[in-house]
Amino acid sequence: MRYSIGSRTLLFIYKYSFIFAFFISVGCRGLRSCKNPIMERSLQRPPQRPRQRLLQRPLPKEKNKQREGYKRKINSLNDFESFREKNTKIIQTAKVKEDTQAIVLLHGLSRISYDFETMKAVLRQKFPHATIVALKSVNKDLNKKGNVWYSPPSVMLSIKKQAELAYEEIKTLIGRDKHVVLVGHSQGGLRAFTLIKEYGAVLKREVGITIDQLITIGTPWKGAPVMDHFKNPKWVTEKLDQEKNILEKIQKGYRRDLFKHIFKNYAGIAEKMPSLAKYLYNHTNGFKRRKKHMSGADDLSPSSDFIRYVASGIKELGVPVTAIAGVLNFSEFFPLSSSVTAEDLLKLNHTYAELIGGTEHDMLLPVDTQLAEGLDKKDFECIKIYESCHGNKVGIPVKKDIPECNNEQVIQKVVACIEKTFYSTTEIEKDITERE
Repeated sequence: MRYSIGSRTLLFIYKYSFIFAFFISVGCRGLRSCKNPIMERSLQRPPQRPRQRLLQRPLPKEKNKQREGYKRKINSLNDFESFREKNTKIIQTAKVKEDTQAIVLLHGLSRISYDFETMKAVLRQKFPHATIVALKSVNKDLNKKGNVWYSPPSVMLSIKKQAELAYEEIKTLIGRDKHVVLVGHSQGGLRAFTLIKEYGAVLKREVGITIDQLITIGTPWKGAPVMDHFKNPKWVTEKLDQEKNILEKIQKGYRRDLFKHIFKNYAGIAEKMPSLAKYLYNHTNGFKRRKKHMSGADDLSPSSDFIRYVASGIKELGVPVTAIAGVLNFSEFFPLSSSVTAEDLLKLNHTYAELIGGTEHDMLLPVDTQLAEGLDKKDFECIKIYESCHGNKVGIPVKKDIPECNNEQVIQKVVACIEKTFYSTTEIEKDITERE
């Protein structure tokens, strides 16, 4: 069967074929050259939005809650310190020229300069350019240990006389034009106080030495109540006898050892003949003559003229003071056992606190005297260090790291105080590479 195309149909095809061919040619040329901007945008990947713009967009409520929760978390002390340590670095700048820095250490009653050996080792590491000395002018003579007739210079000499010896020693050992931080333990803190009051201006005038800071550790600013126990040793005996059973359970003979801890070399007469000891202390001229050789110890009595001198001059010292107090009790020192209960130690703590003179103490001095509580002070910072005792004995020897001069926390505080005096610190934000 044969089909035929009419003339009208041919005319229609001919008329529109040119138009169709024109559009095909334009479209193919556009695809080959890719010059058409509309076509280019359609063929390219959509661009990524800048991160900054995304951060600027308002967050949904849930996101805002998360962010606020994170802020609260980071504001807590531990998290904030960790965050700051990770994201910041500290730059130290010397406020005092390093070759003029000096640290002078003064030991306590009936002690020696060797007490500071542990602290000195740390200070040498932290302040390698500083001159560091522990004064020896009132050291105890270890060769005369056990001689009941021997009294160390820190016991025999008044604290004002001891300060004079310290002044002479500093001039010899430190040299000229130095900036000094004084660190005194126990009686050594009062010796340093007197040195500033009596000889601070003289040192500045004579050899250009400036005392910039006083740090005291376990110093009896208001006197040591235990120094008055010799007036009434019978009362101390009765108090210890109340807890004799507990003391003996802790360690056999511990009541006697604790009595010696309080009365030192005079424990024998105070324990065996308390009434006679009291009479000698208060009335006998012969004993009063002996007292002239105990001026350094007597100065520590809360009722002494020297403590009144301290109380009247502490506000106008003119040098900033940081007072560090040790705090320890029997509950922290002695472990519980089947024989020694928590109730036993609580009772013992209460009785012993009456003897020492305060609910918190370092086994020899109450905290309130170590921090000069109640005195009119200026530029006086107070710090407590727990689980640290006054000396190397609490009736019996203690672990090496518990005494205040050896205690790690005490030494860290001393270092921090000296750094604050000698250096200024600036915190700057670490860059990304340092953080990683």
